[in-house]
Amino acid sequence: MLSLSSSLLGMVISNKMQNSLTVAVNRLFYHKIYSRYINQTFKLMAHDEHNECNTFVVEKLSKRSFLLLFFQVQLNPSRPLNKRKH
Repeated sequence: MLSLSSSLLGMVISNKMQNSLTVAVNRLFYHKIYSRYINQTFKLMAHDEHNECNTFVVEKLSKRSFLLLFFQVQLNPSRPLNKRKH
């Protein structure tokens, strides 16, 4: 799925597994037939050797409002590590 010259930027959506992450990557492209921009999201598995990545951080802005900050990771292409992690 990943070409050797490209790296992808995505958000961590799950870190419940040991040494593994689930990353959502968004792609915006123009559809020629519908003449509209389409937002496409796909999920990939990534390797996290030291379990350093979290899904999000909650920051309190005021008494009733919160801000969710999702962690972004850069996926560099490599050989497949196992059946699901690329």
